[in-house]
Amino acid sequence: MYYEIGFIKTLQTSEEGQPTTTLLAQLTYSPLYIITVIVALGVLIFLRSEKGCLMFLIRIWAVGHIIIYLLAIYFNLTTLINAQFVSTLHKS
Repeated sequence: MYYEIGFIKTLQTSEEGQPTTTLLAQLTYSPLYIITVIVALGVLIFLRSEKGCLMFLIRIWAVGHIIIYLLAIYFNLTTLINAQFVSTLHKS
């Protein structure tokens, strides 16, 4: 579904027709993204005493990836809970 605001189109679903929340939830078990989050945590833990403009940008990058991963975990849990709720409704 597309919403047009001037020249900007906002996507509710991806090109394949899957909702964005489902695609984001798939990041929780993606090996490459898990490695990225581990590297981001390592940067924040082991390089915390470093200073400078580049380190500031790297910290923003790391925090951004950690926030995206936490959102992915949230959407993964909500889809699992919704799936269990729907399956219990169909049983009764």
